[in-house]
Amino acid sequence: MSREAILQAFKNIDNRVLKDKFVPLDELFPEAEIAQLEQVLAEAGLDEGIGVLTAFLHAKFQPEFKQDAIIDILSKLYRSPMEQDVPSSVAESGYSQRQFERICSELIGMSAKQLNTVSRFNLARNNTG
Repeated sequence: MSREAILQAFKNIDNRVLKDKFVPLDELFPEAEIAQLEQVLAEAGLDEGIGVLTAFLHAKFQPEFKQDAIIDILSKLYRSPMEQDVPSSVAESGYSQRQFERICSELIGMSAKQLNTVSRFNLARNNTG
C-alpha cells in the first residue's frame, strides 16, 4: 500500500493532494500532539527518537488503537443523532463507508445507519412521552 493510500485512508485526504508531495505532520495530526512529539524528539538521542517516532506512528495507524476512536464516534452518533449523522461519522473515522459499516456491525451488531435510526426513534419517543 502506498504512502498516499495510507494517508488517504487515515485522514480522508484526496490522493491528488498527496501525490509526490511532502505532507506536514500538522496537517494530519493535532498541533498539540506534534509540538509534544517535537519536544520529546529534540531531547532524545537518535535511537530513542526513532523508538518514540515509531511508537507515535504505530499508535496512529494500527487498527487496534483506532477501535477506541470508533467507539467514541458511535457513541456520539447514538447520543446526538440530530447533530451527528452517518456521513460525518464516516469522515471522522477516516475509514471508507464500507469499512466503517463493517466495523460497526462487528462492534455493535448493526450498521451505523441502523444505530442512528434507533437513536432517532428513541429520541422522538422520549420527547413525545
